[in-house]
Amino acid sequence: MKITRIKEKNSLHTFKDSTICTLHINKENVFCDFAKLSKTWETSSNIAIRLDVEQTDVGPIVKGLLGKLPNDLAYCIMSEIAEFEHLDAELMRLIYNTGDTGCKVAICLRNDLPQDLKKCCEQSNDINVQQHRDNKRKHM
Repeated sequence: MKITRIKEKNSLHTFKDSTICTLHINKENVFCDFAKLSKTWETSSNIAIRLDVEQTDVGPIVKGLLGKLPNDLAYCIMSEIAEFEHLDAELMRLIYNTGDTGCKVAICLRNDLPQDLKKCCEQSNDINVQQHRDNKRKHM
């Protein structure tokens, strides 16, 4: 099953009368063209990513991105993957433990967390994780 997700870099901002560039991310270019993709991501303000990967490629992609950290694009891709359905518990742990705040928030908002990750999320000192966790509880 192929998964496609689109996320804007600065999703809190509205870009009037400007073109948003889309950075297409797939398994091949994560491994072969990551430096080029990252440079484009870093130098563009009006950009979105389109993550187009097979479910079976998620593990190798996350593990490959670990060698790129700290890198904003790598963190963004990992936070998007953190929201995938049927994500393996080990990948959830890996993303939570190595990711930035966005990765941690994406993991903590999942409904299918293993008990140890639920505990990590509940005990997080990160104010952003706390706020999202509290908002999730209000809407349950």
